[in-house]
Amino acid sequence: AAEQPPELAVAIVGRPNVGKSSLANRLLGDERVLVSEVPGTTRDVVDTLLEVRGRAVRLLDTAGIRRKGRTDRGPEVLSVVVARKAIERAHICLVVLDAVDGVTAQDAHVAGYVNEAGRGVVVVVNKADLLERADARAQREAAERVLDKLKFLRDTPVVFTSALTGAGVEKVLVRALEVGDAFAVKVSTGE
Repeated sequence: AAEQPPELAVAIVGRPNVGKSSLANRLLGDERVLVSEVPGTTRDVVDTLLEVRGRAVRLLDTAGIRRKGRTDRGPEVLSVVVARKAIERAHICLVVLDAVDGVTAQDAHVAGYVNEAGRGVVVVVNKADLLERADARAQREAAERVLDKLKFLRDTPVVFTSALTGAGVEKVLVRALEVGDAFAVKVSTGE
């Protein structure tokens, strides 16, 4: 029998209120869920195993990462720690941004964590349904602006989604698998 390719761990990361939980729910609603863990709160990482194109994908849904400085007290500190742990456990990180806000300093900070950890990345621009123009050219221009602000993530796929309408969501994990495969090649040859 052919060997099963190893499962791919994908973490959903981003600052608060960019729609990470809604995106996770959409991703889980669209794919066949193999195993679902019971979450304590969204401050804990919720692992869900699902199947995408015949591959096992472990989705790690993290709480919002906040910038240092705002996180001195209480649960916020925890959410950064939890998110960083999820980044460490992941092969690929979905860095979720808000289409209307564009790239904020906090988003750059989150992406910086992922970059430092050396993980593969897919940038997910959520709430794309709220953009004035949603045609392909507008999306290309918006994607260029995003990658221009996150220079260290160049050559990263950018997917436009709406967790609300479900638009674009099916591409997210497919891109993650593609990045994962490219990343596996890069990692094994680079070791």
